[in-house]
Amino acid sequence: MYLGNDLVHWSGDTAGEKEVENRTTRRFFDRILHESEHALLVVLGKTGNRLATISLPRFQALWMLWAAKEAVFKAAMKATPGLVFSPRAIPVRITRSVDDFDRWWPLRRDTGFSSPTVPLAHGWTRVQDRFYDILWEYGQGFVHALALGPRAGRSVGPPWARVIHGVESDDILLQEPCDVLERASRAARYLARRLAGSVSSIGDRAMTLQIVRTVASTGRLSPPRIYSATEPLNMDLTMSHDGPWIAAGLFLHEEFSSPSFP
Repeated sequence: MYLGNDLVHWSGDTAGEKEVENRTTRRFFDRILHESEHALLVVLGKTGNRLATISLPRFQALWMLWAAKEAVFKAAMKATPGLVFSPRAIPVRITRSVDDFDRWWPLRRDTGFSSPTVPLAHGWTRVQDRFYDILWEYGQGFVHALALGPRAGRSVGPPWARVIHGVESDDILLQEPCDVLERASRAARYLARRLAGSVSSIGDRAMTLQIVRTVASTGRLSPPRIYSATEPLNMDLTMSHDGPWIAAGLFLHEEFSSPSFP
């Protein structure tokens, strides 16, 4: 099973360019949305709708769906190497609101790694007849999506209890001068190591772990993997960043005990 994530700084200038609906933004919507998702944007924009306890402006709902598509693709490309990203071919479904998240929200809320985030919704999608589960959360100015899969069907939920994740501002590396992209990349790797350090068998040696991306035969960078010395750890890693925010997640395979948070 594989984990993917994506974070969108929806209060940033880049995302805000899609706030005003015009010919350009409508073309963008048509290019990335499945036909069923146009109606979903309308539902999400209605106050008191059953899918979320907050109503989302149209452009924020767009980025909620986009983050899910990116997260699902990051997981699916590990399951199917060479998969081409086609946003319209990843129709997102939302199945649960945050109204009762205390009862069903499957992610640990006490990691100690996350900036304040609020559960938003739960959903799913299907890529090449295999299912992926999706969770959304949001914070001040961002939305974050996590995707876990694939599975053959919808009958049994994925093991979210084995997922560790965090969202932080990249000012944790404020003292280190570097360009914007390198700063974000360093911050994401740093956060990923901190998450790994919550696993009892790794602990204090987390900061010595290496995060590596190799060049695949297609010329594209492979998904990141986390190594101890020269051996890859049997945990699936995902990272993302946008604006001042970074996010990372780990899916622990069976050989690791359940995470132990400080």
